[in-house]
Amino acid sequence: MVKCDLGKGVKYIGQMTFQNCYKLNSVRWSDCLEEIDGSIFDGSPEGYDPNDVATIPLRDTLFFPATFRSSKQISWCLHRSPVIVWNAKNPPASSSVFYNLYCYWNGDFIFGPDVEFVPAKLCQQVRMKKVVLPEGCQYIGSGAFSGNNQLDTVILPSTLTAIHQEAFKGCTKIHRITIPERVKAINSSVFNGCSALTRVEIPAGISTIGDNAFAGCPNLDSIVLPKELTMIGGSAFSGVKLQDSLVIPDKVVSIGTNAFENWSSLKALSIGKNVVLIGDNAFKGDSSITHISVWAATPPAVSEGTLADIPDSALLSVLPDSRKLYREHPYWGRFRMSEVPDSAMIQKTVTVDPGETTANFTWPTDSAAHSYQIDIYKDGAVFCKLTLGPKGQLLGISFSTPERKAKTSYADSSVPFTLSFMVTGLNAASRYNYVLSVLDEEKKPIHVYIGDFATLGYEGDLKGGGDEVIPTPPVIPYNPEPNPETGVDDIPNDKNQRAKVIRDGRLYFIGPDGSYDITGKRIE
Repeated sequence: MVKCDLGKGVKYIGQMTFQNCYKLNSVRWSDCLEEIDGSIFDGSPEGYDPNDVATIPLRDTLFFPATFRSSKQISWCLHRSPVIVWNAKNPPASSSVFYNLYCYWNGDFIFGPDVEFVPAKLCQQVRMKKVVLPEGCQYIGSGAFSGNNQLDTVILPSTLTAIHQEAFKGCTKIHRITIPERVKAINSSVFNGCSALTRVEIPAGISTIGDNAFAGCPNLDSIVLPKELTMIGGSAFSGVKLQDSLVIPDKVVSIGTNAFENWSSLKALSIGKNVVLIGDNAFKGDSSITHISVWAATPPAVSEGTLADIPDSALLSVLPDSRKLYREHPYWGRFRMSEVPDSAMIQKTVTVDPGETTANFTWPTDSAAHSYQIDIYKDGAVFCKLTLGPKGQLLGISFSTPERKAKTSYADSSVPFTLSFMVTGLNAASRYNYVLSVLDEEKKPIHVYIGDFATLGYEGDLKGGGDEVIPTPPVIPYNPEPNPETGVDDIPNDKNQRAKVIRDGRLYFIGPDGSYDITGKRIE
């Protein structure tokens, strides 16, 4: 038999249907097919030659329609169809339909527009070269593409929310991959053994990197751990040879066993303030480390093997109030202790950690500061004004809506180089701009920082910020009643005084000597 066209109403194909059909080159089935009962192309002819790639020389595109829901293996070992289209909308969560499709198949594998997820193990060891998942696809099952040693291109949709364990394990030809923004975790062994992988774009919202996630990826050239990261699993980056410095973000609580072992290029290590546990051998073999900065006030729990391979000559920088704790620690205490604050320990920008209706501001102190002023803007108007003393104590507060109940709390930071203040009572899912001014005794700005932030649930774009700008001349207090003639605050007579003005959502300063933007640049 050379050709077989199945009827349009056929929903089921029994096992071994085309067994030993060695000349079959065309099979077409209906777009309502639901189930294949396995091994339909099975067969081993007498005198079978493994090098004979034309044993069952199918030429047709095999289309698996939206109705298809089978999970049983099909014997593909003698199969050579040039194109396979998978468009199953609701298949089983785990499917091995294409298992063993690797001996002679070098065709195209296409995911159709109805695909909402990729079942676990669906394309395990399939010799595909490219994966393009359609918009609307929501997750990739465990081991879905593992063992694909020909796969070199992966394009994931923006709708993807999860990539389960071992999804791309052992895909030795993938060079680069971008993880969509909606994905919140890199699960265990997802990219384990992807030896050609050089770059991974990790979104800012990733909170977990699982065990062995990037183990056996020696060619990664750089990676930035996202600020929302809270947990790094065991052997997560074992054997990589990335950049010479590593920053563990502040929200990370635990670092797993062997997490960064044999990172031969690592020289500088910064550990965030919330790390409480670092597993055994986490830095095994990292003998090139010369400088460690630890922001945690209490030494993170470690075992004897955690830091064993880091030379005793490495310089350890910690917060001044924590030096005694680190010196007396049985493992941290063996390093050289820095007697002066490391420049890296001193915050140089403002950071804002927002919640649903709160925002925690952290900013660098200044010995010459008499007070600090935080102006928060919403929709181009002053939403809230805070005045704080040199130690961060609240001196004054006002909201643009007088009847609004203001709730604030002061977070007394143990870090002598920063102050922290939490503002509550903000609107949920809203975007804000802020100006933080460091003022002297005459209320003249010494430093000015600007930026924006959004409470949780906001889906628009943010520019970020927190950077210092050129201080402007003193700013007069906000007057919620604009001048009816000019539409702006009253303009003072003194050329050294300027009024705050909001136009088109931007902050300007206007005075007798002209108009200036927030950076102090004159506006013609």
